[in-house]
Amino acid sequence: MALKLKKIRKKVRFTEGKKEVESYILKVIKGLSESDNEILDEIVAELGEWTTVKEVAKYFNVHTNTIYNLINDDVIIVRRVNGRAIRIYTKSLVCMLED
Repeated sequence: MALKLKKIRKKVRFTEGKKEVESYILKVIKGLSESDNEILDEIVAELGEWTTVKEVAKYFNVHTNTIYNLINDDVIIVRRVNGRAIRIYTKSLVCMLED
């Protein structure tokens, strides 16, 4: 799934930008199977609707740089709080999971 998003991101970056990528991610989330939705619900229950880079890295047992790379590649949805702090939309984490 992450590879598909990277290809879409590259195409979109030159046309519509970040909003198109987020729109695609939200469509992916809506089209998940029942079992994928259950996994996603468990992640949201553990981390909350919005979470930090550090919490995501700890949950998935990866380095924080891995999460920052996903952010830079527009694979997950993020927002900046007070211009600096990053919050990750937890449901978009499904895009970093492999099929």
